[in-house]
Amino acid sequence: MITRRRVLGSSAALAALAGRPAWSAVPPDDARPLTAEERASHALNRLAFGPRPADAAAIQAQGPKRWLADFIATQLAPERR
Repeated sequence: MITRRRVLGSSAALAALAGRPAWSAVPPDDARPLTAEERASHALNRLAFGPRPADAAAIQAQGPKRWLADFIATQLAPERR
């Protein structure tokens, strides 16, 4: 039977082989910052049901902070739309 203890022990052993702890939040050495398009896509995937073609363009046009403020305002008061 697979127990939580066995799973955690196995993941810790694999992480030790990889040279970093299993709970490490340190990004890998090859990590790079996201581009503006990738950030927009990530935000749309997290906040909505994924990007629509016009959404990414709206984020690029308005800027991410203004778009996010408008998005949240619309979600909280859809009748204002």
